[in-house]
Amino acid sequence: MKDPIAKRMVELVKQDPKRLDLAKHDPVEAIEKLLAEAKKDIPAYYADEWFYRIIVIGLLAVVVLTIMSAVFLKGIVPDYIVSLGSTAIGAVAGMLVPSPAGQKSRYAPPL
Repeated sequence: MKDPIAKRMVELVKQDPKRLDLAKHDPVEAIEKLLAEAKKDIPAYYADEWFYRIIVIGLLAVVVLTIMSAVFLKGIVPDYIVSLGSTAIGAVAGMLVPSPAGQKSRYAPPL
């Protein structure tokens, strides 16, 4: 289960079995309450795709501005501009690479 809200809803039901009894009597109301409570526990930016898109766009803008400054300054680029550009490239790479959390490493020793 990849959805953090669904995971949190399952955890809430496991913590309090009375919620399961409520779901048997009125499932719609029980699910709405669980969903509202689970959303409170998950940070808003976690499920927001636009948050990450804006960050990637901003970092790519830094990279483009670094390249443009290199062209404008005719190859004599100050070190701080180079470090800004390389840091932004590393951050974009880190944002776009899938997280290894939950994946079994192929390099792990056999158990």
